Amino acid sequence: MLEYFKDRKLKLHPEPVNLRKGFNGLTALSDLEKLFAGDVYLFVNRRRNLLKGLYWDEGGFCIFNKQLERGTFSDISEAKTELSFREFLLMIHCCKGAYFKLK
Repeated sequence: MLEYFKDRKLKLHPEPVNLRKGFNGLTALSDLEKLFAGDVYLFVNRRRNLLKGLYWDEGGFCIFNKQLERGTFSDISEAKTELSFREFLLMIHCCKGAYFKLK
């Protein structure tokens, strides 16, 4: 599944988001034109232990989740709004020193 995101722009929402939101709430925080063009929008909650991704597939919108059982995603600079595929992989695979901190 991860190879699907290799050639797409990965947009990181700059502020924490209430991730009880579903398709409608997350699309409201995204640029629909860019979503339909293939961009993936990534959202992190305030506690920084849950990440949701939203993207458009030919059949409709898709959401994926990554919940950390231990630790948190590192604070990401608000100036950093786009991730490379490598940074995305480091983030979701919880590589220490990249985008993940153990508590």
